[in-house]
Amino acid sequence: MTEITFIVSFEDLAPDFSTHLNYVCCLNTISNGLKFQYNKNIREVINKSKYVQSKTTLVNITKRSLDSEYSTMQDNIEFAVVCVPWISVKAYYLIFTLYSLLFYLTDATEYYFTVSHKEFWKRLKDKLSNEELEFSVPDLNKCYDSATILSRKQSPGNNIRIRNVNNQNRCFQILKKLLIYKVEELQRQEKLKDFRSKKSKEIRDNYLAREKNNLCEFFYWYRIKANYRDMQFLDKKLSDEQFFSYYKNYYELTMNFYNAGVSLVNKLSQIRIGHRLFK
Repeated sequence: MTEITFIVSFEDLAPDFSTHLNYVCCLNTISNGLKFQYNKNIREVINKSKYVQSKTTLVNITKRSLDSEYSTMQDNIEFAVVCVPWISVKAYYLIFTLYSLLFYLTDATEYYFTVSHKEFWKRLKDKLSNEELEFSVPDLNKCYDSATILSRKQSPGNNIRIRNVNNQNRCFQILKKLLIYKVEELQRQEKLKDFRSKKSKEIRDNYLAREKNNLCEFFYWYRIKANYRDMQFLDKKLSDEQFFSYYKNYYELTMNFYNAGVSLVNKLSQIRIGHRLFK
């Protein structure tokens, strides 16, 4: 696999910032040149949904916003500190909206324009598991049970290493982090103080037993993190270059998934409604 690269050296980074930067860099690296394909043969023409235009417009506007921010940073690197807290939110809605259009085209139903976020990601994992949809990067297609992730042993400090990194190990570090976020969200939703009681442990264990985990969920859980909690890793004395590196890698990661999605959406929309949705 391709070795993870950084635009600057961060030997003295705070561990929490270094961890999050490492995760973004890893996903950016493995998704470089990403392709996406639909493995079912469809030929049926469908009536164009009334939602298609508004969703397409939202994708284009969000994409232009991210492009504009990144372009501004090329000459004004200090602008990164303003944009970093929101990159995960904008990136998420770009991917969510674009891939909702994709699901509409594959399944020929408007259901995906009103589906909940959690149901959307469940459907994506289902489509990847049954090989209906397939990324060109095998690690992005795999859906792991929680026990497999939790049983994966990691050496102390591995998550903050920036050299001689094994991408597969790092992918499992990311999956474990996402699983931690999921359990925290479960605790919040169930209004559990902790998992010490028999009932709370049962709720957690039942959840873990049925939950499947995929690297693509990174976009969803980092958006949740940005909206509600755990952004403390940015509350540090970080340089403009460090903020820029985080934004740059997150932006490139997002564009990897965007380009793969747009290519497939255009291919399917040509069949389904007679024209491409994106230029």
